[in-house]
Amino acid sequence: MKKQPSFLTLAAVFTACSLIFPSCKNDDNETPSLPTAGLVAYYPFDGNAQDESEYVNHGTPTSVEYVRNRKNQESKAVYFNGTNAYVLVPHIDAINFGDQNYAISCWVKYGDQVNTVSQDNHVLAKSYTNTNYPFTLRVYTQNSSNPGKWQSPRKDDGSCNNGTSTTNGPSTATGSLRSDDDTWHHFLILRKGKTLTAYMDGAVVSTMEDKTTCSTQNADNLCIGVQKPGFDRTWYTGALDDLRIYNRALSEAEIKLLYEE
Repeated sequence: MKKQPSFLTLAAVFTACSLIFPSCKNDDNETPSLPTAGLVAYYPFDGNAQDESEYVNHGTPTSVEYVRNRKNQESKAVYFNGTNAYVLVPHIDAINFGDQNYAISCWVKYGDQVNTVSQDNHVLAKSYTNTNYPFTLRVYTQNSSNPGKWQSPRKDDGSCNNGTSTTNGPSTATGSLRSDDDTWHHFLILRKGKTLTAYMDGAVVSTMEDKTTCSTQNADNLCIGVQKPGFDRTWYTGALDDLRIYNRALSEAEIKLLYEE
């Protein structure tokens, strides 16, 4: 009867294979991949405003510059001048969040804002014409009551309030720490159930109950760099990179991966 190879023999063969052919290795230290499940928009801003998610919902840039990113790679992030630069992304249902979980991840770099007419300027806004909106991302100007901080409000239209137009909200995830130091910071906004959580640089900085109960959805385009073109009150001054939008809540491990990317 043929003798079966022993465990030690198999281990020796595998070790030899690993030395000769690196592909034989089972590398437990291999870097985990970034989350892609539920990714409905991804803008790396690598010299353009193309969406690299499966939805290929490309943006149209106007007057933007492409600058060095946090890894010092040339033309791998987008810069908005605070006066007339923006990216316009067409409306799609995939980012028109109602009563569902979602996550928005991006890298932001800004200092003083050129435009100080408003208390805050829009990095992202899906509130082009409507008073209700599923999400926005705004930075406070240096002349506001919260200089250098940021917030991510969402607001419903009040249509379910017994026929009245009283709105619930805005419900806001707030970055309670100043980030206007002209260095790169990772922002992440998470809606999980009825809780909004703001993360900065991998750590939770605030949580808030989402009090929206009526519709937050609209047919507006997504504007990046301003609330809407032609509205000269909310132009953002600063850079943006690796904007990702998910239609689900991310785990703590996934949030850590995005920050450590």
